[in-house]
Amino acid sequence: MSVFSKFLVSVICIAVLASCASKPKANPDDYLKQLLVTPFSPEDYALDRMTKAGLPKDFMAAFTQSLRVAPPKRKKNVPTDPLEKIVSLNVLGFLSHGDYSKHYSDGAVKKIKDFIKHNRKSLALAEKTDQVPKEVLASLLWVETQFGKHTGTFTLPQVYFRLLQANHPQIAKRTILELNQRSAEVNALKPQLTEAALYSKVIDRSNKKSDWALQQLVSISNLYQKGFHGILRMKSSFAGAFGKCQFIPSTYEKYAKSPIHQDADLFDIRDAIFSVANFLHENGWNNDIPTSKNNALFEYNRIHDYGDVILKLAEASRSK
Repeated sequence: MSVFSKFLVSVICIAVLASCASKPKANPDDYLKQLLVTPFSPEDYALDRMTKAGLPKDFMAAFTQSLRVAPPKRKKNVPTDPLEKIVSLNVLGFLSHGDYSKHYSDGAVKKIKDFIKHNRKSLALAEKTDQVPKEVLASLLWVETQFGKHTGTFTLPQVYFRLLQANHPQIAKRTILELNQRSAEVNALKPQLTEAALYSKVIDRSNKKSDWALQQLVSISNLYQKGFHGILRMKSSFAGAFGKCQFIPSTYEKYAKSPIHQDADLFDIRDAIFSVANFLHENGWNNDIPTSKNNALFEYNRIHDYGDVILKLAEASRSK
């Protein structure tokens, strides 16, 4: 290496070091100051928001009673209370991108074909009513819960009460601390997001998840007031989705459908089939317009490859 080249490398290194030194590390406390100041504990903050939203007293009493249900059992060698992870699982979900391609396999196709065979009457009626192919309905139910094998171990009140607390300063600080501990995932995002941008994103998502939880609690209250008291006992995923088709409360309120029950039971495979068909039909599914299929599936789940794998499974599951 020539003297000039060595000199040039030295200048570049000094410039880089100077640039790094001139950018102090982002302070999480500066971002936490953006949150609403409250004198309440996280739990009382959540109850206060529910009260201010106008949720009826009888519902509030039943809701707080339902929170006393025992939380899911801890897994072996995992010291953390599962309920404590609800907020971080939802707020920090952007750190790991969902990959639905793993749901496709020859074994999955075989199980979907078997499911179609054993539920042909319900699938045929739903297909006739909403013009959504039985292979699509079966494939979606496989991807969501493997026909009900994985539906979640939390309850709806547990999930949404915790998420409502997401933007409480104490809870948001805990989420940021976890963000800083997940160095491998964070470093993978750093080319796109600076430390400051990551903190801002966490605060923004904490606010949005909290507001979204309140919307879902309003839907739960509406359903409760209509006589569907079992909604407070529904088992759900950490994201607040329940049943074999994994509807959230507002989706249930709008699209749930049953050929036999007054209140659709999404743990009943027939009701799950009809509810999925109704959702896709109401969101524009049209067998003659390919883009309408992707658009309808995107409304169901906004992960980029979700619709792709369902359509691929459906195509492979058609009887040859």
